[in-house]
Amino acid sequence: MKHSEFNKKRYVKGKIGMKASRKILSVIALIMFCCFTVSNSYAGDVEADVKKLKKQVKTLKKKVKTLQETVDDMFVSGLPPADYDSEWFFVEKNKNYDKTHNLETLPRLAVVWASSDSNGSDMYLMDGIHGLSNYSGYGSWLQRITMSSYRVSTGPYSAMSAYGVDNHWNWGNENGSGWIRILMWK
Repeated sequence: MKHSEFNKKRYVKGKIGMKASRKILSVIALIMFCCFTVSNSYAGDVEADVKKLKKQVKTLKKKVKTLQETVDDMFVSGLPPADYDSEWFFVEKNKNYDKTHNLETLPRLAVVWASSDSNGSDMYLMDGIHGLSNYSGYGSWLQRITMSSYRVSTGPYSAMSAYGVDNHWNWGNENGSGWIRILMWK
């Protein structure tokens, strides 16, 4: 190959190479422009999402704070007022008392308080004891609890019983009767 032919081919290749290079650069520039536009658009979306998330986190922090205050209040002041209060009513041994409540749901917590009078002057937390013999049983307990009613049953030997009280199995009136009060929470 002559020197002039070689230079001519090189020149043509160079010209083609330059055109191809320009096209490649144009394509690269177009790709970069598209990517930049898409990434800016995407960045805008991400920025908007981050703002939304920050707002949601702020709202959740407020809710958590309110919930924590509620929990703290419960521990400081005890339970909230009961959703249902039967008031004091008289019970005798070996009886069932069917009652209604207004919760419209099953209670989460129910407590039976007892007293020897209707004022609750010597009230204590009731417990029920059922021994091993066929007819033993002391205290009052709840059963058949539904969304609107419940039953109080009393022991065959006494409607009153409270561990920690002297003679807990026959505490109350001599005949095993007394007064109880049912508190329930939704």
